[in-house]
Amino acid sequence: MSRPSEKYLKLMKVLRLCGAACGADVADPNYRVNFITICVIICITVYFIFSVYTVQLKFSENWGVLLESFCMVGSVFQGIAKLLSGIVYTRHLSDINIEIFTIYEEYEAKTNYYIKVLNNSTARVKFLLKTLSILHVIIFFWLFTAPVIMYLMNGQRYMLMQFYLPGLDVETDFGYFTTIGMQFACLVFGGFGNFAGDLFFIVFNMHVTLFADVLKAKIIEFNEIADDNFEMMKMDHLLNDIIGWHQKYSLFAKTSNKIFDWITFVQIVTTSLSIVLTLFILLTGDWPGSYSYLALELLMLYVYCGIGTLVEKTNDKFCDEIYAINWYMLAPPQQKCVLLMLMKSQDPELITVGGVMPLSVSTALQVTKSVYSIMMMILNFIE
Repeated sequence: MSRPSEKYLKLMKVLRLCGAACGADVADPNYRVNFITICVIICITVYFIFSVYTVQLKFSENWGVLLESFCMVGSVFQGIAKLLSGIVYTRHLSDINIEIFTIYEEYEAKTNYYIKVLNNSTARVKFLLKTLSILHVIIFFWLFTAPVIMYLMNGQRYMLMQFYLPGLDVETDFGYFTTIGMQFACLVFGGFGNFAGDLFFIVFNMHVTLFADVLKAKIIEFNEIADDNFEMMKMDHLLNDIIGWHQKYSLFAKTSNKIFDWITFVQIVTTSLSIVLTLFILLTGDWPGSYSYLALELLMLYVYCGIGTLVEKTNDKFCDEIYAINWYMLAPPQQKCVLLMLMKSQDPELITVGGVMPLSVSTALQVTKSVYSIMMMILNFIE
């Protein structure tokens, strides 16, 4: 049976392969911008050029093409934010990866209870990654096949993305299939890159639950020793270990928020904008892929906000576990240490949306209500 540290390495191997395929293996301490990274940057630039060209070409015929052309710009900005953050914070990301792996290696050598905690941690992460992978495959399969199916059924030419290539007439077979071929490549490359960035956010932030579970195990061990007043030296050692663990978690949460704060801000803002534009296209336009793209944006909105809520719940769990320490069995100096740790746990680090609001499911619900209000306003304007 594989050790927990080996399971974690397998998870990270998948993440690093996804990142390397997009030129962003940011978990590597020696990562540098490479040829693939430059190709990604060129693709992003070309996408914006083609989108502007499309607006200039079709705007006089239909002003709605402006909204259609920039419907997917939100996803592009998300990819840019993830790529730039990965480049800027490569050292921090690799340090977090090493720290998590060190925790697995250290605690799998302890009791079976710790091994169970570590296995549960990898199982949770693996389950979420598998679920998201399956959902992404389903969504992108429909996004890719919808225009082809519509073309085969009634001969109508639909685009995968809302941009045209200069010099190509989409009314001809060559122009149409060349255009959607280019759009297919952009979707595969861009979708895969965005997904790779999402994986790093999910895997690293889901490990906050591991910190809470290990703290619980440490406190259980400490309380058992605290019942025996003859082992004061061991109690001091265990209490210092608990305090050190809480400080390690606080630093982990602070570093994670520093890395992903800008990413979450761009993710939430641009996702909200993309949802509004996609709903507008659903009501007024004719793009078969809009259904799958809307599903993707809603999925990732609630995944990100769900991770934020998970961090909030973990912070509450830290506070509850510290409350569970048998402080009345301790000497006054030790009681003061527990009190200081408890005070610190009541003011935890949270993942925020650009420092404006906490990232949580409540935020996602507020965004959903705002999107609904904006859509009602747009519909009234159209009428």
